[in-house]
Amino acid sequence: MNPCLTQICQEFEVLKGFLKHKTQEQETLVNKLFLEFIECFNSLKEEKLDYP
Repeated sequence: MNPCLTQICQEFEVLKGFLKHKTQEQETLVNKLFLEFIECFNSLKEEKLDYP
């Protein structure tokens, strides 16, 4: 897995109960991680997929 995606996933692991009982701190973290994901995704090269 790409290192930037690994880092984002590791940071997401600290969120517990976000969907039911989110705090302002958690919401800020989710927004930050989403932006990082978009930047990371844009930086990845397209992968060629082989279909049967």
